[in-house]
Amino acid sequence: MKLSGRQIIEIIRNHFYHGDASLGASDLFWLLLFPGILMIIFLFFYSRAGKGPNSKNDEFMSLKEDDYDLFDSIRLQKGLESFDRDFILSLCQEHKIEAVKVLLDKTLYEKLEASLSFYNLKNGIDSEKDINVSHLRKIKRKIFSSH
Repeated sequence: MKLSGRQIIEIIRNHFYHGDASLGASDLFWLLLFPGILMIIFLFFYSRAGKGPNSKNDEFMSLKEDDYDLFDSIRLQKGLESFDRDFILSLCQEHKIEAVKVLLDKTLYEKLEASLSFYNLKNGIDSEKDINVSHLRKIKRKIFSSH
């Protein structure tokens, strides 16, 4: 037996308007509550998306505000541009190294440089020709020239 769209609509209309299965107040309450709960759960997970430890959505907010201020003041004292700040912060987050200590400790800075070189070696990129490595070495000369 084939049913047309008009017949299906007529069956549904008859069921809800003339049927003996009318919705009571409690049935309507539960029908509205269930999608509401699902929507709240969805919004909770949607708002939490991208805030995990491996999130790259907001790199600079991984630092505390005090650490960021300290990092920025050290950057200004060393004569680095804002591009250099962003570059170092992104590399530190990518290689899981504390950003504030990188500007203060030469061995930690060299560890970051070695980590970037190892990453390039692992991916088959020549570190001598890589722009990131050369820029990191240029920044190193700016920061640690007095040492």
